[in-house]
Amino acid sequence: MLEKQGLKFDEIWLVYADEEKQLSRLIKRDKLDMKSALNRIRAQMPMTEKLKVANVIIDNNRGIDELKNQIMRLLNRY
Repeated sequence: MLEKQGLKFDEIWLVYADEEKQLSRLIKRDKLDMKSALNRIRAQMPMTEKLKVANVIIDNNRGIDELKNQIMRLLNRY
Protein backbone atom coordinates (compact mmCIF):
# COMPACT_ATOMS: atom_id res chain seq x y z
CA MET A 1 0.00 0.00 0.00
CA LEU A 2 2.73 2.47 0.92
CA GLU A 3 4.87 1.67 -2.12
CA LYS A 4 1.86 2.08 -4.39
CA GLN A 5 1.78 5.68 -3.24
CA GLY A 6 5.38 6.12 -4.34
CA LEU A 7 6.78 6.09 -0.80
CA LYS A 8 9.90 4.09 0.02
CA PHE A 9 11.14 3.21 3.49
CA ASP A 10 14.17 1.49 4.96
CA GLU A 11 11.95 -0.19 7.56
CA ILE A 12 8.34 -0.22 8.60
CA TRP A 13 7.71 -0.37 12.34
CA LEU A 14 4.30 -1.53 13.51
CA VAL A 15 2.99 -0.93 17.00
CA TYR A 16 0.69 -3.90 17.48
CA ALA A 17 -2.19 -4.39 19.89
CA ASP A 18 -4.80 -7.10 19.60
CA GLU A 19 -8.35 -6.09 18.72
CA GLU A 20 -9.64 -6.47 22.27
CA LYS A 21 -6.98 -4.08 23.57
CA GLN A 22 -7.58 -1.64 20.71
CA LEU A 23 -11.30 -1.64 21.47
CA SER A 24 -10.92 -1.05 25.18
CA ARG A 25 -8.46 1.81 24.58
CA LEU A 26 -10.63 3.46 21.93
CA ILE A 27 -13.75 3.23 24.05
CA LYS A 28 -11.97 4.71 27.04
CA ARG A 29 -9.92 7.38 25.26
CA ASP A 30 -12.50 8.59 22.72
CA LYS A 31 -15.59 7.70 24.73
CA LEU A 32 -16.98 5.59 21.88
CA ASP A 33 -19.58 2.88 22.05
CA MET A 34 -18.58 -0.63 20.97
CA LYS A 35 -20.07 -0.34 17.48
CA SER A 36 -18.32 2.98 16.73
CA ALA A 37 -15.00 1.63 18.03
CA LEU A 38 -15.32 -1.51 15.88
CA ASN A 39 -16.18 0.60 12.83
CA ARG A 40 -13.09 2.73 13.38
CA ILE A 41 -10.80 -0.30 13.67
CA ARG A 42 -12.34 -2.03 10.65
CA ALA A 43 -11.99 1.12 8.51
CA GLN A 44 -8.22 0.61 8.70
CA MET A 45 -6.02 -1.85 6.87
CA PRO A 46 -6.48 -5.25 8.57
CA MET A 47 -3.84 -6.04 11.15
CA THR A 48 -2.97 -9.25 9.28
CA GLU A 49 -1.95 -7.12 6.28
CA LYS A 50 -0.01 -4.67 8.44
CA LEU A 51 1.89 -7.56 10.00
CA LYS A 52 2.90 -8.82 6.54
CA VAL A 53 4.63 -5.58 5.57
CA ALA A 54 6.20 -4.67 8.93
CA ASN A 55 9.92 -5.20 9.44
CA VAL A 56 9.71 -4.51 13.16
CA ILE A 57 6.73 -5.34 15.37
CA ILE A 58 6.35 -3.63 18.72
CA ASP A 59 3.93 -5.38 21.07
CA ASN A 60 1.65 -2.82 22.69
CA ASN A 61 -0.57 -5.26 24.57
CA ARG A 62 1.21 -4.71 27.88
CA GLY A 63 1.87 -1.61 29.92
CA ILE A 64 3.66 1.58 29.02
CA ASP A 65 6.88 0.51 30.79
CA GLU A 66 7.19 -2.62 28.64
CA LEU A 67 6.44 -0.56 25.52
CA LYS A 68 9.23 1.91 26.42
CA ASN A 69 11.64 -0.97 27.09
CA GLN A 70 10.93 -2.52 23.69
CA ILE A 71 11.45 0.79 21.91
CA MET A 72 14.72 1.47 23.73
CA ARG A 73 16.02 -2.02 22.86
CA LEU A 74 15.14 -1.45 19.22
CA LEU A 75 16.67 2.02 19.10
CA ASN A 76 19.88 0.70 20.66
CA ARG A 77 20.31 -1.53 17.60
CA TYR A 78 21.19 1.58 15.63
